[in-house]
Amino acid sequence: MVSRTSPWGASLSPGQVAGQRAVNPITPGSRTDRARKKADQAAKNGDQVPVKAGQNSLPDVDGRSAFARRKRALVGSFLSDLGGPEEVSTAERILADKAATLTLQLQGLEARMEEGDTTHTTLDLYGRGVGHLNRVLKTMGIKRRARDVTPTPGISKAVRDLWARRILN
Repeated sequence: MVSRTSPWGASLSPGQVAGQRAVNPITPGSRTDRARKKADQAAKNGDQVPVKAGQNSLPDVDGRSAFARRKRALVGSFLSDLGGPEEVSTAERILADKAATLTLQLQGLEARMEEGDTTHTTLDLYGRGVGHLNRVLKTMGIKRRARDVTPTPGISKAVRDLWARRILN
């Protein structure tokens, strides 16, 4: 059974099992084929294959789409929140990449709901996605910070009196 309303399309519907999914063969000479040959050659030589998290995350994707540009901006923001690109580990880069993808998918679901496509399936996907994003962000160490709301000493007496009444009541 294929879901007609799934945001990820019919080829990856959750109702399918691995044997039912469409297989995309790797074409000879493609970027994927070259990367696989390079990794195989490095493995034969005993070399380490470098991990470039957040860069060219998918083979044969040039990264010029609006989605890719927004994702790069979000990843940059997440890495900045973690102390800058030079301070984060590979695992944190990968988590930032996944958090950006989840954020963009959730924004897509929000857009669908604003257009009137608010079904129980859409709400369920959205709720689960928010939970997943919350866990990824907590794992990354990004947390909510309380804002300081104490009044400054230079405010007027009337505002201080209002503040005092609010605190005491």
